[in-house]
Amino acid sequence: MSTEVERTLAVGIGDLVVTSDPDVVLVAHGLGSCVAVIGHCRKPLVGGMLHVMLPNSSDHQDQSNLTRYADTGIAELVARLKAAGADPRRAAFKLVGGAAVLSVAKGHGGRFRVGSRNAEASQAMLRELGLRVQAEDLGGKRGRTVEFAVGAGRVMVRKLGEATTEL
Repeated sequence: MSTEVERTLAVGIGDLVVTSDPDVVLVAHGLGSCVAVIGHCRKPLVGGMLHVMLPNSSDHQDQSNLTRYADTGIAELVARLKAAGADPRRAAFKLVGGAAVLSVAKGHGGRFRVGSRNAEASQAMLRELGLRVQAEDLGGKRGRTVEFAVGAGRVMVRKLGEATTEL
């Protein structure tokens, strides 16, 4: 019987967490238009989650937290994975979120497209860096919560009103 206990760490909006602790579960609650970018390397074991709020840092004057943007946040995620010993080219990346909840809730008819722009910017940045996306759960109109069990490399997605699925 194992005495190990899973520890859950919340990854809030604009946050980035990278760990080599196999007992950590990273969680991003209530992803609407935001996108969780998850990177996982098995050898050495390193995992990270970025909670992207907006697509491009160059569109905003506020540069106080560069991990809130897809472009600069993903670059930082990759840098931290490398610093922890991972080879990002051998890592698997997964993307979750990017829903159109703002346009639905506010009746904007998709005018702002923040969710799809976050998803597109995240995909483009990973492509630009030559990194592979193993799986995605993007778009739609429902918010999500995502849990990433670092040791197992398992990503679970729970959409509002639906059963939890593994990505």
